[in-house]
Amino acid sequence: MKFICNRADFSEAVLTASRAVSPKSSIPALEGILITAGEDLSFCGYDLKLGITCSCGADVSERGSIILNARLICEIARKLPEGDVFISADENDRVKILCGLSEYDLTGIPGEEFPEMPLIDSDRTISLPSKDLKSMINGTIFSVSASDAKPVFTGCLFDIADGTLKIVSTDNYRLSVCKRAIDCGETFRFIVPGDALREISRILPDTDEAAVFDLAEKHLVVRTGAATIFSGLLDGQFLRYENSVAANQKNVVSVSVPQLTESVERVSPVVNDKLRNPLRLKLENGTIRLSYTSSTANAKDECSYDGLCETMEIGLSNKFLTDALHAIPDETCEMCLNSPTSPLVLRQKDGDEYFYMIALMRLN
Repeated sequence: MKFICNRADFSEAVLTASRAVSPKSSIPALEGILITAGEDLSFCGYDLKLGITCSCGADVSERGSIILNARLICEIARKLPEGDVFISADENDRVKILCGLSEYDLTGIPGEEFPEMPLIDSDRTISLPSKDLKSMINGTIFSVSASDAKPVFTGCLFDIADGTLKIVSTDNYRLSVCKRAIDCGETFRFIVPGDALREISRILPDTDEAAVFDLAEKHLVVRTGAATIFSGLLDGQFLRYENSVAANQKNVVSVSVPQLTESVERVSPVVNDKLRNPLRLKLENGTIRLSYTSSTANAKDECSYDGLCETMEIGLSNKFLTDALHAIPDETCEMCLNSPTSPLVLRQKDGDEYFYMIALMRLN
């Protein structure tokens, strides 16, 4: 195998593929990146659950494939000087890398030892702009459950119906929903693991370039630009979230997202997560008074709201509130409450592109 390629393209492709590499495995090939020189140059990482393939242009003079340790080749790629990269592999799997005055001699693994990803017999395809998909993933991924007690909650539900895509996540304490119109007349749903979505979000460009989903019964392939991401799907019954989104709210006020975020962040330095004390919000006469009290510290701040609301004091996790506020792209949003014990809802003021519900904590 012999090829020459641009150093920046090589580095980007190696680092992208490495996101799917297993850091420690009983199969040495899974700790490596498969480099294949054919009509173009491709790099593949695969941990048997998530696979990422990235390609770049190259001048290939001799076709072939080799597996190189991902940690090592990533470190080398980061440190290479500017210029073209020349890589060759001989019949004994010895690899030479040349770039500028830098030279490396490595031992690889034969490319045929790399496990093959399952073939996808796609029966459905959806497409939407990469920046929209990226925004929707970032707007819901933080609510994915960290516990394996209910595996379906470790992923996000993709719910397609009536030309609309909704991405939904929950950890039983909060619910996040993002919605966009897409060009699809079918009705179906599937659950994508949170770990895969985090990597997809990192890879997606913030552009109008299309991200294409090819779906099979148990697997998903996402294609965007030069990258292709393979992932298994989660199986199980997801939460019936529709009634929560459609529920009427007695108290609906308008808040400045930056102002409320700043107030929460000013109180947050004294919050002790181990104590599980709630962040308190008291809504009264157009003012939200925020406070936190523990045995070691306390803090107060306030911001305003517009609209009518019963005087009410609630308690909730400052992290849950901060996560939701950071996901909201608008300057203002609606804050909705029915009672001091019912969940807090944050939703879009003039639309329905996002919806965040947070369970409240009991106040002593």
